[in-house]
Amino acid sequence: MSTTVEYSEEERERLVVQAIVENCSPDSSHADLRTVAAAVSAGHKLKLKVITGGFMNYSYEVSIPSDPNAAPFFAKLALPYVLMLGPDTPFPTERLQNEYDSLTVYQSTVPESQQKNAITPYFCVDVKETKLLVTQWSHVDEQFGNQFIDGCVDLRVA
Repeated sequence: MSTTVEYSEEERERLVVQAIVENCSPDSSHADLRTVAAAVSAGHKLKLKVITGGFMNYSYEVSIPSDPNAAPFFAKLALPYVLMLGPDTPFPTERLQNEYDSLTVYQSTVPESQQKNAITPYFCVDVKETKLLVTQWSHVDEQFGNQFIDGCVDLRVA
C-alpha cells in the first residue's frame, strides 16, 4: 500500500485549523470548544505553534491570541508514514485513536480529587489521510514521552 501524502507546513497547518474549526460548536460538551466556536464566529483567528514534529506526528499549541477568554489547547496530527522512510512505508494513524481512547479511559477512572491532573481529550478525527487529536492544554513543560527519551521528568507530574 502506498500513500502520496506530502503536505507542506502551510497545508498541514491549514488542515489542522480547518478540522478544529469544524469540530468546535456552540453546543459542544466542552467549554473550551464552545469558546473557540464563539471566538472564530466573532472573527478571531487560530494560531498554531509547532511544539514537536517531523518523524510521524506534528504537535501544536493552539491559541487565539486576540481573545483573552480562549485557553490554549493541544493538537497532534498523525501522518500515515514515517517521513524519513517515505510514503511507501505506511504507519497506521489509528495510533492516535488509541491515544484518544486511553486518555478517555484515564479521565473516566481518575479519582475526582485528581481530575485537575487529567487532560481532557476533546476529539480525534480523520483529516484526509492523516488523523488529528485535540485535547486540553497541559501546563507540564514537556511531553512525557520526550521527558522519557531525554532521561528527565517534570517533578510536577512524577
